[in-house]
Amino acid sequence: RSSRELGADRQYEGDVNGAEFSPDGKQLATTSADGSVRRYQLSAGTLALAHSVRPEGGRQPFGLAYSPDGSQIAVGFADTPIVTLLQADSLAKAHITDSAGVSRGGLSALAWSRDGQVLYAGGTWRRADGQHGLRQWGDRGRGAATDRALARNSVTGLHALADGRVVY
Repeated sequence: RSSRELGADRQYEGDVNGAEFSPDGKQLATTSADGSVRRYQLSAGTLALAHSVRPEGGRQPFGLAYSPDGSQIAVGFADTPIVTLLQADSLAKAHITDSAGVSRGGLSALAWSRDGQVLYAGGTWRRADGQHGLRQWGDRGRGAATDRALARNSVTGLHALADGRVVY
């Protein structure tokens, strides 16, 4: 370990695709091509593995986003148009989003509204009109899905603005 490195985890069996710090900066969550989601605790200048799971919903977790209050982690998959919500403290499944109307592609780009009431997702899935879309769920990710067209290409990143708009 170098003097700048907080920790290392050599147990991954695939590439790390996503990494996100909790809003308070005390946790780090990652997704890996090995199918795992891991949460690390930052304490006294070190990074320690706290939990590791293989979440329901897909085989290839890719993107992730902490809810603004830090209580949930949304995990998007490269291989399926599902987002799984995990409890941030234990990585236990909290909810799997409504995937009605979407049969293939992935939802790997994720963002939460600033107030945590709406979860947004985009990725490689296409709407019936051929456009790549933005899927969103109200009620802290537990509501019915609504969609809108966004782009001709895959959506690789999302960010929710304070005024309620989303950039991609």
